[in-house]
Amino acid sequence: MLQQTRVDTVIPYYLKWVKKFKTIKSVAEADSQTILKLWEGLGYYSRCMNFHNACKIIVNDFIGEIPLDYQNFRSLPGVGDYTASAVFSIGLKQNYPALDVNVRRVMARVLKIKNITKRNNKRIYNTLIKWMDRERPGDINQALMDLANRICCVDHALCSACPIDEICMANKMSIPESYPARIKKR
Repeated sequence: MLQQTRVDTVIPYYLKWVKKFKTIKSVAEADSQTILKLWEGLGYYSRCMNFHNACKIIVNDFIGEIPLDYQNFRSLPGVGDYTASAVFSIGLKQNYPALDVNVRRVMARVLKIKNITKRNNKRIYNTLIKWMDRERPGDINQALMDLANRICCVDHALCSACPIDEICMANKMSIPESYPARIKKR
C-alpha cells in the first residue's frame, strides 16, 4: 500500500484491510472483486492484484509463510529490489540498502555523484552497507527515506537542517541541487 503513497493516506485503508483479512490465507482465498473494493480509492490497482497474487503464491508454494530468503521474497509479484530491501532490512534486520530515486538523490549529493550509473549505484550501495548498524540495519534506510522526503528534496535542499551536512560533498560546494544531474526529457 505504501508504494508511491503517503503513510497518512494509507492508514485508514490499512486499518480496514487488517480488520477484513486476518491472515495471508484469507487474502489469498478472497475473490478479486472483494480485494479491489477494499483497495478502492488508493489507486495503482496493479499493486492490489500483485499483492493478491503474491498471497496466493505464499499459500500455495511456501505453505502460507512469507519467504525469508531474499531471492524467493523478491520473486513475488510486485516485489522489486527496493521493497525487498526495505522489508529485509527493517523487518528482518538484514543488511540490504533500499535504493529508490530519493535515496539515490541524497547519496549522489553526499558522494558528489553527477550521474547515476550502474557503477555509481554500486558505490552508493557499498557506502550504505558500511553505514548500516549491524543490530538495526533498517534504521539507515528509514532515515534516508525521511531525509529525502523532508530535507534533501529535489528542488531545494535544507542543508542547515540536515544531520549529515558535514559529510555531504555537494553541500560543501554549496550546490546540492546540482546533484545528481537531471536527465533532460526529449
